[in-house]
Amino acid sequence: MMKIIKALLWVTLAVFVAVVVYSWSIWPATTVMNVDMIQWRLDAANPSKAPEDEWQERGAYLLKISGCGMCHTPYYWFGPGGKPFSGGMRVRWDNKLGERMTLNLTPDPETGIGNWSERDFIVAMKSGIYPDGAVAHWQAMPWDMHGNWSLDDLRAMYRYLMSLDPVRRKEATPIEGPLPEADTFYFGI
Repeated sequence: MMKIIKALLWVTLAVFVAVVVYSWSIWPATTVMNVDMIQWRLDAANPSKAPEDEWQERGAYLLKISGCGMCHTPYYWFGPGGKPFSGGMRVRWDNKLGERMTLNLTPDPETGIGNWSERDFIVAMKSGIYPDGAVAHWQAMPWDMHGNWSLDDLRAMYRYLMSLDPVRRKEATPIEGPLPEADTFYFGI
């Protein structure tokens, strides 16, 4: 009888741990966060007094080494298929997340981030909260890693992106069914 009780306790513990781990893994996708929760971080940092061209140079460098263009620049089997950072890359998961389209990071006010303030950009990069209140899924937009960048790095990235020519890009819609053309990153998770 004691062995059965011990076994039940271990099974109960295993189920509890599994529920906690699962809950933790889906929390970013199911939680709506209040931007004010991280406002103190934004207010606490004073930007450097670097000339604008130094900000843009730094931002261009950071965007290149961080690989942002890998998702935010449309690619086809023969290479880049559009303007850098103009979005539209298909990213697909083999789960309920399905397919997403990457954002246009150029300063186009209608199809890009042209209406985003520097603060909006920093909040999105550090918390995954977009200006419209939507929360980015951490697998689709790794904001949980971007939260480690300094505010000056994020300011530099924003200022570089705002210096680009705006690209008006028609909103692409996710495709259901088999994998489409070769401009899709696929994650079998």
